[in-house]
Amino acid sequence: MTFLYWMIGILLTTWIGMAIVLFKTKLLDK
Repeated sequence: MTFLYWMIGILLTTWIGMAIVLFKTKLLDK
């Protein structure tokens, strides 16, 4: 079960990081 939680945590962190990067690039473009 711990491995499953690790995978979910990694996926969430990567998705959040990508969202922040995209948001920052969009703000900088404007």
